[in-house]
Amino acid sequence: MIIVKLKGGLGNQMFQYAFGKSVAQLLNQHLYLDLSFFEDQEKREGHTPRHYELGILNIHARILEKKQLDKLGANFDLKSRIKCAIKSKFNTVKIKEKKTLVNISGLSKMRSYYFDGYFQNEKYFAQLTHKLKKDFLPKEPLDQKTQNCIEKISSQNAVSIHIRRGDYISDNITNAHHGTCGIEYYQRAIKLISEQVENPHFYIFSDDIEWVNEHFKTGHPQTVMTDYQQTNNFIDIVLMSHCKHHIVANSSFSWWGAWLGRNDKKIVIAPKDWFVEGGKEIACKNWIKI
Repeated sequence: MIIVKLKGGLGNQMFQYAFGKSVAQLLNQHLYLDLSFFEDQEKREGHTPRHYELGILNIHARILEKKQLDKLGANFDLKSRIKCAIKSKFNTVKIKEKKTLVNISGLSKMRSYYFDGYFQNEKYFAQLTHKLKKDFLPKEPLDQKTQNCIEKISSQNAVSIHIRRGDYISDNITNAHHGTCGIEYYQRAIKLISEQVENPHFYIFSDDIEWVNEHFKTGHPQTVMTDYQQTNNFIDIVLMSHCKHHIVANSSFSWWGAWLGRNDKKIVIAPKDWFVEGGKEIACKNWIKI
């Protein structure tokens, strides 16, 4: 049994699922998702309320029940560990993500594992690209409005731009950890794209449309995507993925929009520093980092 604790927003949940699927396939075990994080969703500084968002996708995983979590000792308090050790010598091993990559090749097929982390690195699951792109499709057909938008995007040299503000701006703790991509970053990225892409049309995705409309101009044809705000986050990722090129924020949300992109010759521009403190590279190797 491979258990991954889901936490954070949609992009983070996708990273955690991709990591878990890679481990489960390697060890030939079933993948379970622990949703206990979403039980405590009171708004407070440093914590943005989230909910489980993978249910609309074509993923292949089982939801871990609370009684299973308790039985396995996945809460990892002393009482649970003692009970688990008495019941089985192959008790669940908890692995919490640190700064270095988890060495999944050294895991034993004879044990169950519980993983707690964000696992924001393509190296974990690059070998599953084809499968993950199928898993990260919506279960239900897209509505006609979305299909029409995809057709329009696909007919142009469309470039997605993601501007992440929200709690990156409003929450002091979150801001101190993530920071934001400044206007200078986007200006440099737009200049690089426009030098390599003929007649680019920029599609702008953001959680702060009012700010974008007031402050953000690309100097090229642009469309601010407003239709799906607060309704279906994944539709924005779908629409991003149909753009030919991408300018991403320091956000797992636009990371997946670019990674799922269908253009084999896509240009992806990403921030060099993903976090304020640096030291952790999330952008893919072949992306341009500025």
